[in-house]
Amino acid sequence: MEDSQTHTHTNARDRAVGSARGEIRTAAELAVGECGVVCGVDVGAIELERLQMMGLCLGRRVRVVKAGDPMIVSVMGSRIALARALARRIVLNLQQAPCRSAAAQARE
Repeated sequence: MEDSQTHTHTNARDRAVGSARGEIRTAAELAVGECGVVCGVDVGAIELERLQMMGLCLGRRVRVVKAGDPMIVSVMGSRIALARALARRIVLNLQQAPCRSAAAQARE
C-alpha cells in the first residue's frame, strides 16, 4: 500500500520536463562536477523530511562530488551520501545552476 503523502512531489519530473527552463535530469544521471537545482523530489513524507533536514530542498543547488552507489553530493557546503535508488527520485534543473570554477568547487 502506497503512502498517501508520496504524491506530494510525485510526477515532479513530468512537470519539470514540461517546463522550458532548462535541461532536466535526476541526481543519479549527473557526473562528477555537474550541478543542478532541485526542482522535484518523488519520495514519501518521511524521506522528504529527512532530505530537507539535511538541506536537500526544492530550489537548492546540488553538485556531484562522487558518482556511484552511494553517490556523494554537496549541498550548501555539506556532503550527503545518497543511495542510487534515492538519487533517481531527485529531479534537477541543470541550466539554473551553472557550476562554479574548479577552485570554488574544491573549497566546498
